[in-house]
Amino acid sequence: MTGAIAILAVPGWSFDGSFWGAVRQRMPERRWMCADADVATVLSGTGEPVVAVGHSAGVMRLLRQMPREEARVAGSAAGAAGRWRGLVAINGFARFTAGPGFPAGVPRRMLDRMMGRLPADPEAVVADFRRRCGGEEGAAGPIDPDRLLAELTMLRDDDLRREWWSAGVPRLSIEGGLDPIVGASHAREALPGLGPDARAILPEGGHLMPLQHADWVADRLRAFLSGLAAS
Repeated sequence: MTGAIAILAVPGWSFDGSFWGAVRQRMPERRWMCADADVATVLSGTGEPVVAVGHSAGVMRLLRQMPREEARVAGSAAGAAGRWRGLVAINGFARFTAGPGFPAGVPRRMLDRMMGRLPADPEAVVADFRRRCGGEEGAAGPIDPDRLLAELTMLRDDDLRREWWSAGVPRLSIEGGLDPIVGASHAREALPGLGPDARAILPEGGHLMPLQHADWVADRLRAFLSGLAAS
């Protein structure tokens, strides 16, 4: 492996570490750590610096856990110099549902419906979500209804825009111009504080860009990491 900075990758709702396979294959020069659940557990036993990469809801999972790392203090020199070196959102957001002052999100009732259906038929809920994302309907790997329900609650109730804003590390948003889940205004409002150079938008990209546009995503990640090394 070349390059001291590893990639800590967190998939979105209902996906697991295999979601990153296509992009990982295109970036063999980097060490990858995939966190399906608890980030701290994955990072335990290693002190190498990381760039955290989240897809969709994975961004919110990262933002929930990043402040717990002892080396990262939001907005401080210690945070910028600690093991968290960068944060990348792919088809991501720091707030998902609409509310006062945030009309760009999705209606809360959509999450309520999914949460109501999930205990009785989790496979159908996951398949329907995958279909709306523009991917395969079937669920890959085992389904953990309790975990899925907890993450839907996070998506419905949490607002982590302050954590994104004060992350204390360089940030990048990789977006799809045809994303059926996170539209352009949603991505812009849900990831505040980014200039045009920190937003990479593929006009024909959908919501599953690491699966469907792996070359383009790998190129954006590689450029971001190179910029960190040069700074």
